[in-house]
Amino acid sequence: MIDQPRATAWTFSNVIAGSDSTAVVMRTVFYNLLTHPTSLLRLLEELQNKSISHPYPKYSEVSDLPYLDACVQEDIRLHPPFCLPLERIVPKGGVTICGRFFERGTVVGMNPYVVNRHRGTFGEDADFWKPERWLGRGGKEERRRMEGGIMTPVKNDSLEPVDASVSEKTPLS
Repeated sequence: MIDQPRATAWTFSNVIAGSDSTAVVMRTVFYNLLTHPTSLLRLLEELQNKSISHPYPKYSEVSDLPYLDACVQEDIRLHPPFCLPLERIVPKGGVTICGRFFERGTVVGMNPYVVNRHRGTFGEDADFWKPERWLGRGGKEERRRMEGGIMTPVKNDSLEPVDASVSEKTPLS
C-alpha cells in the first residue's frame, strides 16, 4: 500500500507533468538552439531540405527528421521536464547499486537530472549540449542504450516500476 505523502507527491507530480512538461521541453529546445548557433543552422538546413506544409507542418512531415529528433532527445536528456525521483521496487533476490545491496521490496530511485549526465552512458561530454551524440555514434544498439538511459533511475532491467500492488516494501533511510 502507498502511504499518504507518496500518493500526494505522485498526484501533484502528474498534475505538473501534464500541464508543464511540453512547455519545458519546447522552451529549453529553443534555448539550446539559440545558444548553440551551429545546431540551429544545421536544424534549419534539415527543415529547409524537407518539403513541409506552412505555416504548420504535419507530424508525418517532421517525424522522421534525424537532427530534429536528436535535438529533442538531447534537450530531454539535459533538461528533463521533471526531476522527481523515478522510483522502482527491488525484485526478488535484491540488487546491488553503487556497491550497496538492497533487499527485495526496497523502493529505490534517482533524480533524472543526475542519471542523464552519466558519462558511462552519454560520454565524457555528458554535461554539454551535443545533439550529434544521437546520430549513429555507435549504431542502433548505442542509440537504444542511450534512450534507455534517459530518465531511468538505475541500469538494471529487472527492477520493476513502483506499483501499489506490491506489499513488501522497505522504506528508504
